[in-house]
Amino acid sequence: MLKSSFSVRSWLRANTRFQSIMGSVLAVTNPGQYQAGMNMLKALKDNPNLLREPEEIVKVDECWSNPFSGVAVISNRETPTHKDIYGRNEWYDVLATMGTHPTIPFHLPGIKTTLAYSPRTIVALCGRILSHSVDAIPCGDRACFAWFMRENVRSYLNIVPGAPSTLHSVLMPN
Repeated sequence: MLKSSFSVRSWLRANTRFQSIMGSVLAVTNPGQYQAGMNMLKALKDNPNLLREPEEIVKVDECWSNPFSGVAVISNRETPTHKDIYGRNEWYDVLATMGTHPTIPFHLPGIKTTLAYSPRTIVALCGRILSHSVDAIPCGDRACFAWFMRENVRSYLNIVPGAPSTLHSVLMPN
């Protein structure tokens, strides 16, 4: 989760605004998950010896500015239909796509829905519940940044997962 190379840390430092935007999307869509993520990061920072390589938290803490436990970068490829099995049912993954590609379909086959997936689109979805896929791009370039949280990290740190998102929790936060 926290292991990173110098080039990854450089990228994270250069993209703190992007990280903050993704964290803000989560704070709005699922305040309980956002708080759980922030609590996980604080627990690791306060207790670095919980990690096999405690020095990694010091390196990453200076450049990781969001509540997620990881990010995957998917570049110029089709994403077959799948579910993200390592989170919790009520947790959101936040996807951001960018590039020069034309609008392509973002499929949610379980609910028989297809969304227009254009550059600069952000999608928050419960990826453990909703199967999803993205078609190959016919031309141009596309990068998808998939921000996620891992249940095994939360469980290991013994952090309360946070209440599921509800209309009330989104419209009337504490």
